[in-house]
Amino acid sequence: MHSSEPERGQNALEPLVDFALAERDLFFDVPDDPCLGPLKHSVTIIQGGEQVNTIPDYAELRGNIRPTMRFDNDHVTARLQAAVDRLNQEGAAHLTLEVLHSWRPVASDPDGDFVKRALQASQEAFAKYPGHATPELGVIHGATDASVFVKHHHDLPVILLGADDWNISHQVNEYTTLSSFEATIEAYKRLIPAFFE
Repeated sequence: MHSSEPERGQNALEPLVDFALAERDLFFDVPDDPCLGPLKHSVTIIQGGEQVNTIPDYAELRGNIRPTMRFDNDHVTARLQAAVDRLNQEGAAHLTLEVLHSWRPVASDPDGDFVKRALQASQEAFAKYPGHATPELGVIHGATDASVFVKHHHDLPVILLGADDWNISHQVNEYTTLSSFEATIEAYKRLIPAFFE
């Protein structure tokens, strides 16, 4: 359909723009999780159209959501589907929802024995390597294999313990220092015997 006669077709980008605007406020009322904090969500890709003088008949939008224990994957999917259904009913949209990946949120009790031992082991290990910040408990919203580990073992305590600062991961200048790498190995050496006590 030529762009000089947009009334003769349906622009596939328009309902996606409507959805993207709705998605910005779709989770505003979700309470923060006691361990994981706020649910994180972003529309990250919109693709559609081939040239400026034709009305696109197909378009797609992709996004990324980090569910929490309080508002998990099933709740997120249900809310997204409700938004799609509402937009389809309100207009001439033919939106469909497809979940490509469904990584479950993971949280371990910060007061649990395993977490406390891991924190102590990492603090003792990093203390031997001057120049590094003292490890602290924190929350990250990254997707990891931890979701697979707890899929069938829901009570498995899980932590992420690695070298250097999480804030530099996925950056152009991502790096780790040798001393941080060695301190992390030392932390694991201190932590592993706790499993056999």
